[in-house]
Amino acid sequence: NHLLAAKAVLTGDADLGFVFNETWVSLDARTRKELSELAVTSQGVAFHCFMVGGELVDRAAEISSLLCGMADDPAGMTVLAEIGRPRGLEKVDPSRLQAVMKLIAL
Repeated sequence: NHLLAAKAVLTGDADLGFVFNETWVSLDARTRKELSELAVTSQGVAFHCFMVGGELVDRAAEISSLLCGMADDPAGMTVLAEIGRPRGLEKVDPSRLQAVMKLIAL
């Protein structure tokens, strides 16, 4: 979740995290001072992005299919409900991820 993303950055377990504005403003002011905003969007569109690289890149289509099929699996449905996507995940056209790609390049 978004709080865990912020925590991972604070502990050095991640170099970068994405959080919704509601999460950001709910953080203690001291915690926010320890983090830096690299970019802010007001587009109102968010994606749960999964990236595959390295040793799993040859299985990207299989992983995509698994993620997009979570709504058909009871365990997957539980996870989807927890992340607020009860109708499931869908593949996003790469052109819609240009803003995320710019952040990754920082």
